Amino acid sequence: MHQSQEGNERIAHLEHDAYHCPEDGQQLLYVPKKDYHRCKSCKGVLLSAKAIGQEYAGKISQLNEIERKQEVCPSCVDSAWPRASVHGAGANLSIHEVEWTYETDGYGPFGNKLGIGSRTEYEIANVWLCNNCGSLWVPGVNMGAFKSPTAGLNLLFGYGWGGRIQAVEIGHWTWLDMQVKWREKRLEKEAKWCNHMDDQGEQCRKNKSQKSTHDPEYCYKHQPK
Repeated sequence: MHQSQEGNERIAHLEHDAYHCPEDGQQLLYVPKKDYHRCKSCKGVLLSAKAIGQEYAGKISQLNEIERKQEVCPSCVDSAWPRASVHGAGANLSIHEVEWTYETDGYGPFGNKLGIGSRTEYEIANVWLCNNCGSLWVPGVNMGAFKSPTAGLNLLFGYGWGGRIQAVEIGHWTWLDMQVKWREKRLEKEAKWCNHMDDQGEQCRKNKSQKSTHDPEYCYKHQPK
């Protein structure tokens, strides 16, 4: 309805209300109906402190925290004047792992879920919680056949997913319990993975070989030569 206003210089201070994607640097698009900014390229979403709320922020802060490298809060960095450095307002954030799970396709007389080859996969999505401004950055999630422009946000809040994807809405009373359960399942499964890493740094997801003549740290396909 208001597309004609984009880039209109008559709107006061419009240029100062811009945020940029911390992944690729593109300017984030504001979605008025959802009250968040999103990246058209990587599908990441930036939520303000008001949009995420103290209750949800408190839940996220209880999840497993990983070491921060060069990440900075896109809200603090872009809103600061003059522009904040990585050691300034944009550096006070924590990164937490959100767990989710889904069923892969199978085949057979009982449908996909009970078909031959169907299996349960456990994944994580790293979200950035800023302890300075309270905003939340939810990176885009690659979900293969499950297409969505805001897949990471859907997994966090449980929007619109059913069938093979399991995502409990963050406001549900079981959310933290499910996060703990899925994390344990994921770590248990990852401990069985082959140690081979491909050119993109992705670990092979085949189970380690059980054959006595094989190296037990690798699958049958990636045995050291």
